[in-house]
Amino acid sequence: MPPLRAVNDEPVIQEFEGKPVKGIKLIVTRTGDGLSDSMEVDPVHLEIGDRTGVLILAETVKIRYEKHKYEKGEEDMDGLDRVQIIEAQGAILLPADSPELAAVRKMIATIRGREKAKRDAKRGQLTTDDLGDGNKE
Repeated sequence: MPPLRAVNDEPVIQEFEGKPVKGIKLIVTRTGDGLSDSMEVDPVHLEIGDRTGVLILAETVKIRYEKHKYEKGEEDMDGLDRVQIIEAQGAILLPADSPELAAVRKMIATIRGREKAKRDAKRGQLTTDDLGDGNKE
């Protein structure tokens, strides 16, 4: 089976044992409290308040399904969440000023904005995107 993917922000639709898959969760193992203890990690001296990113190389080792937790007001359709378990195999710290970390931050901001818009739409709230920017072309 090919990996699950969302295309053009369309929801991923899949069933498992006749039940709809409503979400995807990710668990990262072999990180524990000490990422550097479980794998080779280049030591980097950080000070409190330093901002950095961690890039983890991992392998998918297990897939399981568990009951989806529906939000208040959401129709319970006996759905499932796909839980993808990956095992960390290596990691690096990305410097705060690196272009790679800037790209990751931009991707995360895009995902957060999209997910917030979905939650707001479920509650019937408009977002600033719904209002447009006021420019008429």
